[in-house]
Amino acid sequence: MGGTEYWTVKKRNWETVSSLVKSLDISPLAAQLLVNRGIETPEAAATFFDTPLESLISLVSIPGCQEAASLIRESIAREEKIVIFGDYDADGVTATALMVKGLRAEGARVDYYVPDRFSEGYDLNEDFVRWASDKGYRLLITVDCGIKAFDCVNLAKETGMKIVVSDHHEPFDTVPKANAVINPKLNDDFFVKDLAGVGVALALICTLWSGEETGFRGGIFQELLELAAIGTVADSVPLVGCNRTIVRHGLKGLGETANIGLAALFEVEGLKNKKDFDVADISFKIAPCINAVGRIGDAGDAVELLISDSLQQAWEMAKKLHRENAVRQNLDGAVFLEVLEIIEKEIDLEREKVIVLASDNWHPGVIGITAARLVQRLNMPVILISLENGIGKGSGRSLGSFNLNEAFEFCSEFLIKYGGHRLAGGFLIGAEDIPTFRKMINDYALTCSENRLCLGEVDSEVFLEDIDFRLIEEMDAFKPFGPGNPVPLFVCRNVHIENARLVGKKNEHLKITVSAGESEVECIGFKMGEKASFLKKGDYVDIVFSPQMNTWNGTTKLQYLLSDITLCRRVSAKRIEKITNICNAAMLLKEEELDLQKHVKGLKNGGRMGYLNIDADGKVLTVLPYLREAGMAVIFLFPLQSMAADFERSVLEVYPHLRLLRIDCITSNEIIERAAGLFANGSLDLLVTSLGTWLKNKNLVTAFEGRNACMCINIGHWGKMYPGENYIYEVALVLSQWEKSVLFLGSGEHFLDEKLCSKLGIKEVLGEIRKSDNQLFFPTSNDKLALLGDICSRFEKNLVFVNTGREAVAVSREIRKIYNDRPYVVRSYYGDMVSSQKDLLVEDFNYGFAGVLVASRSFEPYRIKHTCSLVVNSFPFNIFDFNRFLIAPWVYLIYNNADLGKSSAYVRSLCPDEDLIQYVANNVKCSGNVSANELFKRLSRGLQGNRSVSRRALAIILSIFFDTSLVNSGWGDIEIETVKSSWRYTEALKEVEFFELLIENLDVGLLEAAAELENVDSGETD
Repeated sequence: MGGTEYWTVKKRNWETVSSLVKSLDISPLAAQLLVNRGIETPEAAATFFDTPLESLISLVSIPGCQEAASLIRESIAREEKIVIFGDYDADGVTATALMVKGLRAEGARVDYYVPDRFSEGYDLNEDFVRWASDKGYRLLITVDCGIKAFDCVNLAKETGMKIVVSDHHEPFDTVPKANAVINPKLNDDFFVKDLAGVGVALALICTLWSGEETGFRGGIFQELLELAAIGTVADSVPLVGCNRTIVRHGLKGLGETANIGLAALFEVEGLKNKKDFDVADISFKIAPCINAVGRIGDAGDAVELLISDSLQQAWEMAKKLHRENAVRQNLDGAVFLEVLEIIEKEIDLEREKVIVLASDNWHPGVIGITAARLVQRLNMPVILISLENGIGKGSGRSLGSFNLNEAFEFCSEFLIKYGGHRLAGGFLIGAEDIPTFRKMINDYALTCSENRLCLGEVDSEVFLEDIDFRLIEEMDAFKPFGPGNPVPLFVCRNVHIENARLVGKKNEHLKITVSAGESEVECIGFKMGEKASFLKKGDYVDIVFSPQMNTWNGTTKLQYLLSDITLCRRVSAKRIEKITNICNAAMLLKEEELDLQKHVKGLKNGGRMGYLNIDADGKVLTVLPYLREAGMAVIFLFPLQSMAADFERSVLEVYPHLRLLRIDCITSNEIIERAAGLFANGSLDLLVTSLGTWLKNKNLVTAFEGRNACMCINIGHWGKMYPGENYIYEVALVLSQWEKSVLFLGSGEHFLDEKLCSKLGIKEVLGEIRKSDNQLFFPTSNDKLALLGDICSRFEKNLVFVNTGREAVAVSREIRKIYNDRPYVVRSYYGDMVSSQKDLLVEDFNYGFAGVLVASRSFEPYRIKHTCSLVVNSFPFNIFDFNRFLIAPWVYLIYNNADLGKSSAYVRSLCPDEDLIQYVANNVKCSGNVSANELFKRLSRGLQGNRSVSRRALAIILSIFFDTSLVNSGWGDIEIETVKSSWRYTEALKEVEFFELLIENLDVGLLEAAAELENVDSGETD
């Protein structure tokens, strides 16, 4: 599988997107799609969306059109014979048919000729020129070729014929000396420069008609426009400018086409009753049939079909094209399977960067299509060569940023002839030169291997809830999609697989249902059945997709068309056995005021300083790379284990390969002992834990004695609620036992930090001490949701605090009902998101695309760059969470007694009370000769159905029993004092103690009383 890491996500230009959202009243994603296509102003957007048919008048201004039209008028007036020389691909065939129908409508005596791919090859040839002259043709017009046919043009003029070259391929520095040369690449008009060959033919016919009073001919012009649309799509030219107009209007008429041949082909291909044709219908149904006869038969049959006036002839020719395409598909399938077998047996895909294979069994007309299929299968460039009489005809396809034409140029000394563009091309080569060519093009690929791995560009990273029916409607305005205006692709990371199954007659397609937050959607991956082997229910995956609407049994719902899927790289706590080397850390935040690198170097050799400007949590992370750069091992100590756990997650998101270990009260003694040894010998670089754990495990202190180490003590966000002298005693005790470097990370509160620095003897301080002021409001209401909606409606930006990710999803779901016309305005943020999702949410909020951000306690408030209101919807778990969210000038506390009870139940479940510990000891009898994991399983089974207890509390109880050796002495009646002597019990108890401290300050009853008093004082009434 490719993996979403091989896709390039276009960077969002937030300012430009924001401007388009406001001026055009569109969603941020629709604005992003415009910017990705180079459309950055409302005026440019209007031009892009509005494609009037009248704009095709620009076609007549292409250099050479007027001269050619004059020559044609003269020939018609003299009743001279005219011959059209076309190409054998779909572009050339439709161009030939268009020119024939257009000239015959003017009364011209016109015939056509399409060369044989195998006996004549591409472009005008001298044998044909002589034949045309002998047959009495006086005017020769090329379509989709001729711009490099210098000798043939000269020969035509020598025979007395007049010649018009109409082509769209890149010319040389000079052009043939024809009577008229039409090529949009000879001028700088952006609107027409990317025309296909059939578009240039349409330009000539439009010019021929432009001098007449009737202008464009109604019915016949629509037929020509349909042919032009088919050829333009088939040739994969950029669908911008004039091409966009041609295809958009041409496709509209196909459902009721007056072209007998097209109608017959539609019926044969199962499109008879289709009303709304799209680019995919042409690319996958119609164009392959037209191309097929040119690949393995006579392309003239396709021209006959498109110009036919006979129902019987059209029906017979349509069936012939269908049969030829079936033969081509069989040949393609056979070559595809043969190539796969060769690759499996002979090719080392780890070493080969470009697949190059040759055979004399492969039909030269299908190897290009086969190469394209292999590129999709292997996600790498593929070149296949058909050998005949010592000469190889090669056809290659590429992907992403690997430029095939440049690669051919690099290897040109071994190629007889070559041509093409970035993603497709062909060449002739001597059979003896193929091995050298294979090595050389692989050597070239090595020089740009990183680009080769890029499968393509994704328009934006999104969340599932970003995609709705409104966005689909906005995307419809971008049609027709194609090169230059591709189908919008999005990447959504970290989604949960609800189910996965194979569908289709041969089980070749993958169908999955994914969910995230409150959203769930079905996805279909065509020809992706092989990916099912590594997917299962419960996995987290990243998906690349295009959204669409799927209607079944009268019900329309969203469906994602998958382009890629890969298992999500979720960051989790590293086990000691799987710790890898540290990566080169980069700064998370820019520090303009402080030279952190200079100050951190001053920490060496026992230096101590305070870093008290800690109103932003992210500054803690900025310290880390400088400490590591200075060669220092780092110990981060926090007041609570929950704070240590949050910090560990943040560190691993920024530095995923850091050699880190977090120790808490359920970490086994064996692991702690092993960790001490690893820290001592330099195998670990970062320890994250609480002060209590550090003080109770002397072997950890000893482990750092021989290392250059720095201790970072973070007490950030105590705020005005000071937890008392006992905790400062712990900080002072740690400092008294540690003689190495110390970086003290203060609270950011002026009064508290002055006191702490004085008490702890810290004299050097980085940054100024800041004091933040907030206005606290205590509104009350029986309808909490209505109250929340009312508050959010008052401010442009609103941060809503909740405790858990589940609450974030639930609350955002309810608020979103208020913004049902703009669901993206409300966002939810929770800890299980990957870092890119978090970055996207924060930017959405900062730039105003999201007006309400419902964030769990894992959110980093320092990332908010603009003023907002804060609504505390849940009763916090501790004072640290509460204080660090106080970033807003207006704070609304709207939690109620039910919220207080819910938070209290959760916090207390983390710490086992004495009764629960005794209950476990009395009711679950276990011998000490058993592993900790097995004992945990037995405890879980023994308590099942008897008493509600969290898994963490159960793990803590088990840790206490091991810590106090009770597990070895048999259980039953136990001394609770023995339990209280365990540092693990003390650590768990701290969470409850800090929660109770918070209740003392933020008791719901007190707040409600304050709210009532506030209403009375202001004269307000209920």
